[in-house]
Amino acid sequence: MKFITLPETAVNAPKPFSVLLLFFIPLFWVGCSAAGGLFPSSAGSADSSEEEILTESWIIPEGEPQFLRPRTWNLMHQSAWLGFDFENRAVTGKTELHFEKLQARGRELILDTKTTTLHRVSISGSEQQLSFVQDSAFVNIDLNHDFTRGDTLSLLVEFSSFPPKRGLYFIDPDGNDPTRPTQIWTLGQPEDNSFWLPTIDHPAERATSEFWITVPDSMTTISNGFLISAVTDPESGLRTDYWRMDQPHAPYLFALAAGVFASTEKWEGDILYSYHTEPRYAAYKDLIYARTEDIMAYFEERFDYPYPWGAYAQVSVRDFIARGMENTGATFLYHLAQYDERGALDRDNTDLIVHELVHQWFGNLVTTRDWANLPFNEGFANYFEILYKRDRMGYETGVDHSFRHKQDYFEEARMYRRPVIWNQYREPEDMYDRHTYAKAGQVLGMLHELVGDDVWWASVRSLLRTHAFSAVDMRDVQAVFETEYGESLAWFFDQWFYEPGHPELGISFENGRNPETGEAEVRITLKQTQDLTRQPLFRMKAQLDIIAGLGFERVDVELFEEEHTFYFKAPERVVDVIFDPYGYQLAEVQQELGALQLRVRLAHMEPAVRYGALKMIGQQEMVSQFSEDLNFIARNDRSHRNRAKAMQLLRGTESLYVLQTGLQHWQHGRQPDVEVRLGALRLLESFTQNERVQQTLREAIADSSYFVSTEAMRIYAAAGYDDAFDRIAPYLNGYSWNYLHQEAVTDAMIALGTDQAAEVLAQLAAWPGDKTFSRRAADWLSEQEEKARRQTEPAPVE
Repeated sequence: MKFITLPETAVNAPKPFSVLLLFFIPLFWVGCSAAGGLFPSSAGSADSSEEEILTESWIIPEGEPQFLRPRTWNLMHQSAWLGFDFENRAVTGKTELHFEKLQARGRELILDTKTTTLHRVSISGSEQQLSFVQDSAFVNIDLNHDFTRGDTLSLLVEFSSFPPKRGLYFIDPDGNDPTRPTQIWTLGQPEDNSFWLPTIDHPAERATSEFWITVPDSMTTISNGFLISAVTDPESGLRTDYWRMDQPHAPYLFALAAGVFASTEKWEGDILYSYHTEPRYAAYKDLIYARTEDIMAYFEERFDYPYPWGAYAQVSVRDFIARGMENTGATFLYHLAQYDERGALDRDNTDLIVHELVHQWFGNLVTTRDWANLPFNEGFANYFEILYKRDRMGYETGVDHSFRHKQDYFEEARMYRRPVIWNQYREPEDMYDRHTYAKAGQVLGMLHELVGDDVWWASVRSLLRTHAFSAVDMRDVQAVFETEYGESLAWFFDQWFYEPGHPELGISFENGRNPETGEAEVRITLKQTQDLTRQPLFRMKAQLDIIAGLGFERVDVELFEEEHTFYFKAPERVVDVIFDPYGYQLAEVQQELGALQLRVRLAHMEPAVRYGALKMIGQQEMVSQFSEDLNFIARNDRSHRNRAKAMQLLRGTESLYVLQTGLQHWQHGRQPDVEVRLGALRLLESFTQNERVQQTLREAIADSSYFVSTEAMRIYAAAGYDDAFDRIAPYLNGYSWNYLHQEAVTDAMIALGTDQAAEVLAQLAAWPGDKTFSRRAADWLSEQEEKARRQTEPAPVE
């Protein structure tokens, strides 16, 4: 859906009611005669962790304000010559740094040097060593004479890091683990590159870079910019790759990776794309990195700003400590981003690829000024995930994705609520939470709705043009949006970025008549119920759907007081009032809903409204009353999230139509979303005595989908079928994505608990490498041994 601007409506002015666009008219009426059923346990569904969020047990975290060290020198360029001692997990090399003096006068220069040992420091071209004092985080270098503002300096540092504690990681450097490849990779954010490379580790710093990376000739390297040359030394078998980035970027974005990769390069327009995987996945690069070029084209057009870096590489590395990292021109992804054709039935890296690619503009081209403003980087990346999915993959897909982000924030808000822009962290890593990602993204979505589509995109483009290759904070963002919008937005930025929490609303309505005119009207009361001693009173511009009969009126309202009462003319008796039907507002709503209102909402055109009704049906334990309606949604709703939620609610319901849904909707051809397919399989748990169900589960065990196959194994074993061992044990060996088959076989064998199963579990316990399933198998075997030992012990003598 594109953003649209509805006509402004005076809160007391009459407005003709529109015909209510029911999602499916039959549902509205069929639901009135719903058959009975049992309210299920919903464990295991996509939304099984969801619960009421309104609570007062959360805290506002507090700490000492954190401020980054003032920049006294401007790092303009950094070169590094890097070698690696795999046996000792060490980095050795030298680096040359080119500076310009920022302050008026001084003879000191401070570098960030965590865990690096400096062997020699000198001014480039000079043999004289400079004296320095080093502690656990910095080195203070005496330059021997004063430098004044505008002076330049080239500094040469010889160093080693033995071993790096963070920032640069050796993966199986000895080659002793058959389940892992030997690799090196870096992750510099927030301030970790200085664990292995002396530099200025400050997010507002910017420098061009050159890396000479020496590795075994069998390895491929990936770094920032373009690979200029590769020179092999035949005697040592080592190769030195020279990488150069000609545009300035932040030192925390300096990066390198090395390993045995299957690699593909291609020019598309003015961009050199390169795709790298472990050799096992060479044939699947188009699946793993699908949509990359379309995502690039989408954002180049939307931002009206060409991709800034010339080359764009993506590589999946083993044991990565994040899902992805947007190093300038070279995104590193975790190894589970790799999968085969079977994995592609259930896996999709679109969110991850969009997020890291957006960072090439928001985070790399324009960078956060300090870590308190990290939500600038992450909020835009999160929100643009939603916009891409909405525009390219369908409106409901975008709405579903936005809902997941919103729920992520609400779950964290049960524990604590802090301002989005916040400098009271203990370590910069504390900023990597759902406030920085999910809440910031949702707030930017509200800003988009507030200012409108034209102003939004004009502001985004102006922000990039105005601040390219520089650092910003959220006040800079506010200034750009105010310029394009033509009004102050201080109220919006202050409450959403600089205050904690979110609004909690109580909504009620009452039909009546105007005492002066006698005309029918509805009185609607909206009250902010959040703890106002710890959270602000929020100002919101939102919409209401006022539903009467088969018609509805959509009106605009503005909230700025603790309680508001609105009056609207109503040609028929109002049966429901829906706050924020599109789901734009980051607010929690309390509203008493009866069966008629829930049925109206189940038939609403907006997926967010339908989902809210599904959630309420579960909370009010009304599944038996709505079982036919839920089954219809489980089969037909355009939202995958809604279908999965309906199946979650129906789990445990024993009726013919639920059985039919389970039998018919677990196949990929009928339901492309894996959570829906798994939800359908789980419906069959109540019917395992049915021969058709047993046959279906056998078919599901052999299904191409790893997730469907493994879920069917667990259900089959739990049902205790006589042939369960013979059906499941053959999946012990062989490849499966993320060892899903081995995980499921472990669960199934534990459920069976036979001597045969114990033999399989012994094989799983001895699996090479540190695997969760092998630990669980070993624990179960130990428990059985302990039980047997206790049974053989003589009873204590009284």
